[in-house]
Amino acid sequence: MDAIPGSPGGEKRDSGPAALSWLFTLAIGASLWFILRSQGNNLGWPWVLAALPPLMVAQHAFFLHSVKSRSVSPQKGAGKSAILTVDFEALEGAWRRYFAPGQILLRFGVPALFLASACVLQAGLFFGGWFPQLSASEATSQQLLAAGRFGLAGAYAYVMVHLGIRNFRADLTGGGAMWCAVTVVLGPGIAIVAALALPLKENEQFARAALFFLAGLSPQKVIGYISDSARKALGDGALSAAVLNNKSLLCIRGITLDIQDRLREEGIEDAYALAFAEPYHLLRNTNFSPRQILAWMDESLLYFFLPDTAEWLIRQHGLTGAIDLAYLGHLASTAPDGPAAKVLDTLCTKVGMPLDEFQMLLQRMFEDQQLIQIWNLYNSMDVWQPKAFEMEG
Repeated sequence: MDAIPGSPGGEKRDSGPAALSWLFTLAIGASLWFILRSQGNNLGWPWVLAALPPLMVAQHAFFLHSVKSRSVSPQKGAGKSAILTVDFEALEGAWRRYFAPGQILLRFGVPALFLASACVLQAGLFFGGWFPQLSASEATSQQLLAAGRFGLAGAYAYVMVHLGIRNFRADLTGGGAMWCAVTVVLGPGIAIVAALALPLKENEQFARAALFFLAGLSPQKVIGYISDSARKALGDGALSAAVLNNKSLLCIRGITLDIQDRLREEGIEDAYALAFAEPYHLLRNTNFSPRQILAWMDESLLYFFLPDTAEWLIRQHGLTGAIDLAYLGHLASTAPDGPAAKVLDTLCTKVGMPLDEFQMLLQRMFEDQQLIQIWNLYNSMDVWQPKAFEMEG
């Protein structure tokens, strides 16, 4: 059984990424040890905390390259379809677009670099004395410094919770890492703006500190609150909600409210968007089972082709998705007197379409490139074969 050449499970497996991960870890550890020895425990702890978020992003990138990319690498000869010609070069190209080392470095290395820069910058500004004006003895400077520190604490809490949960579920994305960097930058800034805008009153120190912390913890909500207030002040009426005739993601079996929210993070709002999503994009950015993702996409394609009768076909006739129906149409066309043709006539009558029109629809489904890609991936992704995980040498 062959994997994609150059992939972690392929013929030309390179031990470089594993060595690079060890080298990266040792370099970070040595840097932290040097900082603690040179600045002391009292001054070195902000730099240690600043190093943790980018390390978590880097760890997930190494996981994608060393483990997950191998588990979703298409395997030649694994469950090959009898009626489809597997375009292995196309599968290889799709795999490389999302799991090649350069792509992983671009999608996660750059956000990790931005996150490290933001954390180091804020640690230096608010704890390292890089901006002397904030550390001046004036009361206003001390208030702004305290507000910025509370905002930074809130932003750091959000970043650690977000990265911790996503790393625990192996569900971190490059966009999420970049948003963490934005939060680290925006949080203290919004807290300082709030400190300048709100007058200091007696016995309100705790409330103000909580406000600054929340400003850093969720800057998006604070900005949204300010925008809503400005819109109301300007008299801008709310737009009426458009009535959408789209199939909800919840109509797909196995998709819960939490899964729906997660898919919306990837820009997938309904079943039609899921039907034509890029499979490897979801395989890289989510922690769902590979064949589970493909099954959801297959069922979504059935809703795309037959939006009014797809649920009935699934519940009453046991179809799992568009692949089943396209395969049935192919069997009926190759054996006009066989059982598949009789089942097709029955379905055609219940669907309420003329037989010729229904056959043309099934032929279009059978030739649809998205359906073919899902079909090939489902058959060639041999994720449970031990050989896909073997380490050479």
